[in-house]
Order: sequence, then structure tokens, then C-alpha cells
Amino acid sequence: MKLIISVLIILTISYSCKKKDDCSDCISKPLNAIVVKSIPYQDGQIVVFITNKSDTISTVVERKFQILHHTNPKVCEEYLEVNLKKSGPNTDFIKFLARGLGGCDSVVQFEITPYGDFYNIIQFVPHENGIMNSIYSGTSTFHNTCTLNNISYNKVLELNWNNESDARYINRIYYNTEFGILRYETKDGLIGNLLQKNKAEKIRKIPDSR
Repeated sequence: MKLIISVLIILTISYSCKKKDDCSDCISKPLNAIVVKSIPYQDGQIVVFITNKSDTISTVVERKFQILHHTNPKVCEEYLEVNLKKSGPNTDFIKFLARGLGGCDSVVQFEITPYGDFYNIIQFVPHENGIMNSIYSGTSTFHNTCTLNNISYNKVLELNWNNESDARYINRIYYNTEFGILRYETKDGLIGNLLQKNKAEKIRKIPDSR
């Protein structure tokens, strides 16, 4: 099912318009501003996770905006792709996709490829009030506040899915629209927490109770 969805996405795209003028005789399908805002990563940004095994996972953000020209019907669609890439042979880690064809009902889709040879598709819908909910694959819980790795975050979406045959694969993610992925977990107990650097002043540490 996952592969079918990806193939359908590819087949609907004819080519990218070279100029915005190329869309003058097309139906315009802009990206939903709420969806764009819900993916906070910037091109070239370094995103680092620290695991409970004391390993550091460093990723670099590639953020690409395109206008896609569909010929039947004649539609110009805004398309955003944000990819967190690791160093090494299997560079893809998590890819975010957003498309204008959904209009007001646009979703954010991300593909998880921790080892380069497999991915899982997760989709969620962001709303203007900051609430998010998943619509595909697994279950979700929305938290107004959530404490992860002794840090308190607001408006966090917890996504869970348990269809992984390999225990190494990610089966839970915590996400908010201010920082993106806050934590990921695997079936075999690996936990990766976001390492805050540039935005450290925006997060609130929980006082040590000792």
C-alpha cells in the first residue's frame, strides 16, 4: 500500500514549471499556509538527535519548493519537500512532503527511511489552532504539553504504529510545529531525543527534583 501511494504521487507529476508565468493558463493550487508553517525546518539547518545509547545522529535539512505542472487537467501545484539527511551511504532519514492539490484539507506526509531500504508513510493534518491529528497508518495522541528528556514542549503530536517486522525501525514519533521531530523510538527500545542548540532559549527545562 505504501509503495502504491508513492507511485501514484509520482505518476501525477508531469514536469516542473520553469517560470511562474508558465502557469498563467492553469488552475492554481497553492500550498496551504498552515501546512507550510507546520514544517519548521530551514534549508541547511543541522538537526541532531542523542540516543539513549549515547550515540549522536546528525542530519542536514534540504528544503525544496517547486511548482509542478499537471497537463490533464491543466493545474499548477505548489509542492514542498523537506528531507533530513544523514551522512554515510544511506543518507535519507526522514522526508516531509506537502502538496497544493489538497487545498484546505492538505496533509503533511513524511516517509521514514532509517536504513535506506525501507520506509513507512505517516500523514497528519495540522490545524490553525495548533492541534494536529494523524489520518493514515497507526494512531495518534495530541498533547497540549509534553515532557521529553526533561524538556517541556507545547502542542505535541504523538504518532504510533506497530506494523514493523524489524525491531530496529521507528514505530513512535513525537512532533510539534515549533521544532519538528522531538523524539523517535524503535521497537527494540532505541530512543532518539532532539538536541537543542540554536533554539535553546525557547524551551523550558524541568527543575531537578533531587
